[in-house]
Amino acid sequence: SEPGPAHLEGTPHDRQSEHMPRALVVFGVLVQWVRIGAGVVRRRLPTLMQRAADPGRPSVVNCTWRTFVQKIDHFGSAPGTFNQRYCVYDRFWSSPTAGPGAGRRGPIFLYTGNESPVDVYINNTGFIWEAGQRKGALLVWAEHRYEPLSHPCMSGTENCYGYCTTAQALADYAALIRALKAELAAESSPVVAFGGSYGGMLAGWFRIKYPDVV
Repeated sequence: SEPGPAHLEGTPHDRQSEHMPRALVVFGVLVQWVRIGAGVVRRRLPTLMQRAADPGRPSVVNCTWRTFVQKIDHFGSAPGTFNQRYCVYDRFWSSPTAGPGAGRRGPIFLYTGNESPVDVYINNTGFIWEAGQRKGALLVWAEHRYEPLSHPCMSGTENCYGYCTTAQALADYAALIRALKAELAAESSPVVAFGGSYGGMLAGWFRIKYPDVV
């Protein structure tokens, strides 16, 4: 009798066996790519580290780290403060000597930190470095409250995460900029906020909420 369709198609095991050589070839190619990539990283690592230390390169290596004492609650009566981390790069910051802007320092570019330690954004936000160099700006990156190194001590506090809000974070940035401008005699320096993703939303809200600051 004629073989039935099921016999012609073969069993699931037979079909799986036919595809195994292809899968092994693909796996082998992927392994080779990983090996090549690892070799490139090993060869380039000394160069990358040297470039990171270059004073003109975007890197945490070239920034000055500081802390600023912030209120836990900007809008109520909850007591307590915490140290907010921020870092500054001032080698681009210019002071015009002629023209309409004579005597005025360059602008201040603030990165409104978001949902990771601020180090991540310093090393991976090239635009603020490029624009800062062109405009002679002071670069400032502020870490978002409740990140590990900018975290209030809330032990024993009821609803301890109730103070981790966008409104409180924006008030942090406003307080920091006001204090920096007073400390650096930069009251006339305009401030531009930068950010990406959640940080970009913060930058936009910062401009809306505090137009006198940014």
